[in-house]
Amino acid sequence: MDPAKIDLSPWYSTDTAQYLASADRRIVIGFRAAVEMVGQPVPSAALRRASVRSSIASIVRDYNADNPVEAIRDNQERLSAGNETSKAQQAARSNGDILNSLDPSDLLKGSDDNAR
Repeated sequence: MDPAKIDLSPWYSTDTAQYLASADRRIVIGFRAAVEMVGQPVPSAALRRASVRSSIASIVRDYNADNPVEAIRDNQERLSAGNETSKAQQAARSNGDILNSLDPSDLLKGSDDNAR
């Protein structure tokens, strides 16, 4: 049979779209495979659907795209929190030790608390 003589209009009808919308995924996959084997464009009703569950990253990205001012504010708050964390970690590392809390420029000058 000549592929040019095949009537493909039923593939793109509303009845087919309604059927595929409620059909089992295996039926939709088979239909899509048959259409692709014939070399025709796949009807929109048979296209792969997006994952049902959105990832947190995509939800945040979509929200930030809709609310750019809040996204900038949140980014600045995150950077500020990271800076405060760094200061706290630096203080924890020095642990009150005088050598770790000295200003390096004082060491280069040769001055210390014992200078007379």
